[in-house]
Amino acid sequence: MGIFPMVLAALDSYLLYNLEKPYPYIYHASYGSCNFIVCHYWENLKFKRFQLGISIFIPILILISYSFKDIRELVESKSDKALIEKTNNHFAPIYSLKVKSYSSQFYSKGKIKKIDFEELENLIEDNNSFFIVIKENKIDSIILETKNKLKNIYERSDKSLYSHNVSFKK
Repeated sequence: MGIFPMVLAALDSYLLYNLEKPYPYIYHASYGSCNFIVCHYWENLKFKRFQLGISIFIPILILISYSFKDIRELVESKSDKALIEKTNNHFAPIYSLKVKSYSSQFYSKGKIKKIDFEELENLIEDNNSFFIVIKENKIDSIILETKNKLKNIYERSDKSLYSHNVSFKK
């Protein structure tokens, strides 16, 4: 194996673990895997300069494109990181109505639980403290009386974070 694939693999590892991006695992799975394939077949490749150029160009392109505010906001808006971070200073459990995303499971470290409408009403009736992530298309399905007992903490275009009976320190 030549020196170039080893340098590229080291560069990828550095970029992957030292840059804090919302989706480092996607970058690693897609781009990093391609680089390891190139490293494995390096001796048999016919177009080494072309492969090397692509391997250097892609991470630079990703870094440059991520520096634009619109692209960064688009990537961050697809993640549940901001929603989950709002619950970090509290011991109240966090739920998701009907559907829990991989992102919310990842950022809550597996603590988020999926509940349905009936369980939500029972939690409110029992006066429990909790947070709940609700997709915007599900909020209209909640009974108005139940909806009025929830406090909107954080709102996004597709999801919102609500709380019930959670005290916030100022």
